[in-house]
Amino acid sequence: MLPASLVRRRIAIQLGDHLEWLRELYAERGFDFGEVRTEPAEAAPQRLLAWCARDFEARYEPASEEGRPRELQVTWRNLPSPGSRKKDVPQLAWEHRYAVVLPPTYPSSLQMRLVNLTPTLHPRMLPPEREAPACIFPNADLDGTLRELWWNLFFRPDMVRPPELFDEEDAGFRPSEMTWYSNYGPQRLHDELLAAWHERQTSLAAVPAPSDGDATQAAATLPEQPSAEREPTTPAAESAPPAAPYRILGAAQNDEPPPPFRVVDDES
Repeated sequence: MLPASLVRRRIAIQLGDHLEWLRELYAERGFDFGEVRTEPAEAAPQRLLAWCARDFEARYEPASEEGRPRELQVTWRNLPSPGSRKKDVPQLAWEHRYAVVLPPTYPSSLQMRLVNLTPTLHPRMLPPEREAPACIFPNADLDGTLRELWWNLFFRPDMVRPPELFDEEDAGFRPSEMTWYSNYGPQRLHDELLAAWHERQTSLAAVPAPSDGDATQAAATLPEQPSAEREPTTPAAESAPPAAPYRILGAAQNDEPPPPFRVVDDES
C-alpha cells in the first residue's frame, strides 16, 4: 500500500490530466473552459482538497488520520443530461454529482465504484436514493473514469450500449429506461444533448467575466439556467456543434474503442 502522500499526488496528477482534457475539448469546440483553482495547500492534508472550475468540481476528504483519500465528490455543471421524463419527453438537468469511491489499495487497484447522486434516466445508473454503484466499469485510472462518466452523461451510444446495437449487452439496472432510450433513438438523443450543450456554452460565453466590484450586477445578467421542462432541440445549422462527437481528446489512439457508428471526421 502506497503512502497517503503518494496517493494524493497521484490523484492530483489524474485530475490535472482530466482538467486539461476538458480544456482541450472546450477549445476544439470554440469555448474557453476558464480558470481552475485548488484548495487547500498540500501542507494541510486533513483539510478538504478541491479542484474548482465553473463547469467542474472535484472534492475529497481524507479517510484516515494520515490523510489517505477514500472518496471524491465530482460535479459537472452546465451539462445537459436527462434527469427525468414526462411521458417520452426527456427533461434536462444541468448539474450532475457522483461519488467516486476509491479502493483501499488505489492506485495498485483501479476498481473504483461510481455512485450517482443526482436524478438521471441513464439505464445503467440507479437513482440517487438507492445509493448503489453504477453498472459502469471503466477499468481505467481516475482521468479515464471521469471521461467515461462525461460521455455517459451525454448518452453516447457506445457508452450506454443498448442491446439492440450491442448483442452481448443486457438492459442494465433499469430496463424500462433502456427501452425508452432505444425507442427515442440513441444517436438522436446524443446529438440533441451535444447541441444543447453547445447552445448553453455559447450563451455563457456572451456574458463578460465580472470584475471584483461587479459580481452582483453580473449575476443578474447571467443567462437563465434552462428549465427542467425544456425538451432538447437541435439548433440551426450555423450554431450546431462540430462533427465527430466521438473523438476523445487527449486519449491515446490505441486506448479508445472504435465507435459503432460511422464518424464524420474532419480529415475524411
